[in-house]
Amino acid sequence: MQIEEEPKITGNTRDYTLKKPIVIPPGETMEFTLRFTPTADASMDAELEIYSSDPKYPDGIKIFVIGNRNRACIRVNPEQIDFRLVSVGAVIDLPIKIESCGALPLQITDISLTEDAGDVGLSLDFKDFPGQAAPTTANPVVISSGGREHFVLRYAPTEPSEVGRDGRPIGLRELLAITSSGFNGGAYLPISGAAIDRPCAVPVIEADLEGDLFVGDIVRLSALGSMSPFSQVDSWTWVVNGPDNGPAVVLPFPDVPEVMLPLGGPGQYEVLLTVDDTDGHGSCSSAIRKFTAIPTNKAMIALSWRPVLGVAVPGDGPDADLHLLHPRANADGWFDTTWDCYWGNQWPLKSEWGVSDPSIDDGVEMLQFSEDGTQSEIIKLGMYCKGNTVYRLGVHVYNDHEFGRIEAVVRIWDGLGGGATIAHQLSHHDLWELATFACPSGAIVETDPPIIIRDYLD
Repeated sequence: MQIEEEPKITGNTRDYTLKKPIVIPPGETMEFTLRFTPTADASMDAELEIYSSDPKYPDGIKIFVIGNRNRACIRVNPEQIDFRLVSVGAVIDLPIKIESCGALPLQITDISLTEDAGDVGLSLDFKDFPGQAAPTTANPVVISSGGREHFVLRYAPTEPSEVGRDGRPIGLRELLAITSSGFNGGAYLPISGAAIDRPCAVPVIEADLEGDLFVGDIVRLSALGSMSPFSQVDSWTWVVNGPDNGPAVVLPFPDVPEVMLPLGGPGQYEVLLTVDDTDGHGSCSSAIRKFTAIPTNKAMIALSWRPVLGVAVPGDGPDADLHLLHPRANADGWFDTTWDCYWGNQWPLKSEWGVSDPSIDDGVEMLQFSEDGTQSEIIKLGMYCKGNTVYRLGVHVYNDHEFGRIEAVVRIWDGLGGGATIAHQLSHHDLWELATFACPSGAIVETDPPIIIRDYLD
C-alpha cells in the first residue's frame, strides 16, 4: 500500500487524511509496510495512529515504533592525528584504538592509508591487532560490543619536509581510513605532521599585509607560529634588509615575537627570522618574507624604549611619550593640545596644521601609542606641505614606574628613502628635544648637543 495524499505537517507530526477510505471486507486482513530509512547514527522512536470506523477505538489505534536501538557503532581514539615535528631518522609509533560502542558487534573490513603514505614514511603495524594483519572483506575483524582493539600508525621520515615561504614546514596531507559496519561506514582520520633534518627549532613568519604595499604602510609580523619538537620556543631574532639610507628595522625591538615592519622608503624589504628553544637546539634555518613598498610621500617617526635594567611586560613598564611640535607652538609648547601631536592630541586638525583642502596630503596623525614600551609610538605625516614647515621632535619620560633609566630610540623616515636613528638614555620626567624635521624637504637636523630638560612636568 502506498499513500499518495500529501500530509498535513505540524511539528514532528504528519497527518494523512485519505480521500478514498480503504475498505476491508469482513473476516479479511490488510497488510502494509512501514519503511524506516535512518539518516543519523541514533535510535528512533515514533508513534503510528490509525483511525477507522471501529466503535471500540474512537480515538484510533496506537502502534509504537522503535528502530536502531541495537546497532553497530565505531569510536576511534585519537580522532585526529598530529605527529607535529619529527626529526629525520626518528621512529614515532602512535597506537590507534578502535572501540565497539554499540549494542551489536562491530565488523572491521579494511584499515588503510593513502597510496603515497609510504613515500613520506607512514606505515601500519598490526602485530597487536586480531589476526596480526589488515582486515579484509573476506577476513574481517569482529569486535564485540564494548570491546577495544588497537594497531599502530608509524611515522619514520627519511627526508625533511619542504618548507613554505613563511618558513613553516609543508606538513603531511594523508588519511587513515577504517571501514566498518558502523552507521557511517567507518572512520576517516586526517594525518598531519612534518619532518625536519636535525634537532632544531622551526622559525615561522606570519604577516597581516601582502600584495601592493606603499611607503607609510606598517606590516605586522608574528613569530608565534614558530615551533620546536623538543621544548618551547623562547628566543627570536629579526633582521631586515631594506633600502639604503633609511632605517630598515622592526619595531619595537628585534628580539620579541611580535613586531612591526615600517615601510619607510620605497623599494624591497627582506625580513629574516631565526629562533631558539629552551633546550638551545638553535634555528633550523632562517624564515624569509619579502615586501615591496611603492613610493608615496609619507614620512614616519617612531619611538621605541625599554628599561636599561629589568624587563618590561604588557601593563608593567616605563611610560615614555613621542611628541611632534608644530612651528606655531610656542617655545615651551609641549603637551599643547592644539599644536603638539602626542597621546593627548593624536589627530591634530588638518585645517590648522596644514591646509583644509582634503586632496592635499599634509595631515599628521599618531598611529599608535604605548604606556609600557612593549609597543612603539608612531606618528605619520603627509609630505605635501605648503611652504617649509619645520617640526620639533621630543620624547618625555612620563613615568619610569620605578624601572629607572630607559634607552630611548627614535627613528625617522622621510618617505623618500632617507632617514635617521637617534638614541639616548633618559630618566624619570626627562624631556628630550632631539631634532627638527622639515616638510616637504624631509631634512632632519639633530640637536647638538642634546637638549634635555630634567624634571619636566606637563
